[in-house]
Amino acid sequence: TAFGDLYPLCCEPVFNAHPGVHRSALVGVNYGSRIVPTICVEPTRDSTPVPALEAQLLDLAGAHNSTQLIERVVFMDHLPVDQRHNAKIDRPALAAALAAAWSESGVTRSVKLDTPHLVTNMLK
Repeated sequence: TAFGDLYPLCCEPVFNAHPGVHRSALVGVNYGSRIVPTICVEPTRDSTPVPALEAQLLDLAGAHNSTQLIERVVFMDHLPVDQRHNAKIDRPALAAALAAAWSESGVTRSVKLDTPHLVTNMLK
């Protein structure tokens, strides 16, 4: 970002430690003229409802030096994985899909991204 570097190995463990998070991925999403630091979350099956979990995760981000620059949370049923490894998160595809979805919808806050169709819905 313009304000500093973020590293997945420093940021993701902060979110993965939350009981409502199965796994997460840090991506930089091109939005307009800037890169928006975004944490993509695959919640656990029995996690807190999305609006409450979003607030908890953003509070968590603000409480740690390594994650304070993260501005958005995206919830996905399943994070996309690299076909060759079937476990490694496909970060370039994830960032590209978010950038495309956000440019179409004008998203200005966190969203739930439906994995199969890559459709965004604004949270209320």
